[in-house]
Amino acid sequence: MLLPGIAPNIMMYGPVTQFGPNGLTPAQSSFEDGGGWFSGTSNCNSSNVTTQAFDGIHSIQMSSIAAGNMAAASIFVANLLPNQGYSVSCWFKAGTVGRQCFLWIQYRDGQNNTIGSFNAAPTISINDVTTGWTFFNMNIATPLLTNAAQMFAQVNGPAAAGENHYIDFVSVNQGAFYPT
Repeated sequence: MLLPGIAPNIMMYGPVTQFGPNGLTPAQSSFEDGGGWFSGTSNCNSSNVTTQAFDGIHSIQMSSIAAGNMAAASIFVANLLPNQGYSVSCWFKAGTVGRQCFLWIQYRDGQNNTIGSFNAAPTISINDVTTGWTFFNMNIATPLLTNAAQMFAQVNGPAAAGENHYIDFVSVNQGAFYPT
């Protein structure tokens, strides 16, 4: 059975649990507004670039400040429902050498207090490549008091300063996604 695409020019075959629309705006999802709603938080400088893109003409470039793991954090994704399942995904691309990549989530309550987190690695991770974009997806369940969340894109093991990786087409959908 042919199913609707999960991203531009990508089609899936087989059963997929129905999930809702992307909770991010198209400009947020693909960074087409030129903004940088992902910012470097750990050993990382981030910027909105047009040199690489999976969807549209923009992506976020993550550049390591020194050797070691690096991460960039999103703005808060509001209006998440408590005690619900979500599918969180994005596309990664290596600029220089492939590394282990993943997303992790920090949950917030109505007063913006951290109430928990979910770190996908090492169980759920991908290795990005320089020759194309690699899809990352994880299914999460929000804690009871969740009102918002913050996403972190992490790349493990850059060997030196200036190693670049890219993220694009970020998605937060209510429901679970199961590729076949």
